[in-house]
Amino acid sequence: MTVAAASFTSSSAKRDKDVRAAGLLDVLTYPDISFAADALDNEGDRWRLAGTVTAHGTTVPIQVIVDRISAERDGIRVHARASHLDRYAFGINKGKGMVGRYLDLDLDVVAVPA
Repeated sequence: MTVAAASFTSSSAKRDKDVRAAGLLDVLTYPDISFAADALDNEGDRWRLAGTVTAHGTTVPIQVIVDRISAERDGIRVHARASHLDRYAFGINKGKGMVGRYLDLDLDVVAVPA
């Protein structure tokens, strides 16, 4: 899956602008953030996707935990989370001391048949 890096939103318009700027996500140079799954494992009541995230021109292995799946009118809704991603691993190291180093990635995706 691929999302536009410029789609980053928070509760602050100023923060959104700062995060999208060249010092952090640099959405003009790196417009997309993508996830590709390599493996799917069942862990009792949830699923774990092993894969990679590519952001800021760098690909990093991650684990995504799928915690909810529900039927939608046109497809399937999946909610998943990757916790404690290190932005330094993606080469995003500006703003040290001003911006948190780790982030959580929440995915709320509706998959529809092609």
